[in-house]
Amino acid sequence: EDQLEQVRRQVRQSGHPVVIAGADGRILHINAACSALLPVLARRPDTLAELSEMFAGPPELKHILQDLTETRRAWRGEVQMPVRPRNP
Repeated sequence: EDQLEQVRRQVRQSGHPVVIAGADGRILHINAACSALLPVLARRPDTLAELSEMFAGPPELKHILQDLTETRRAWRGEVQMPVRPRNP
């Protein structure tokens, strides 16, 4: 349990966007750095598939995330977010 708490703390404190999902693709945790990139929503995405719809690219992102769910591997990569208008 000490290891789990250490990982949770590192994810919470990370300046890098991090999403942790279960084997079924359900999102378990999105850290603050990732939440700051997402558009303001009535509710946060529940699954990786829902999350992938918020990105501008690459087009194969949905397939990448589906493959990760099926093979249960970790993935690091870059994706583009649509530009959010700034508040005046």
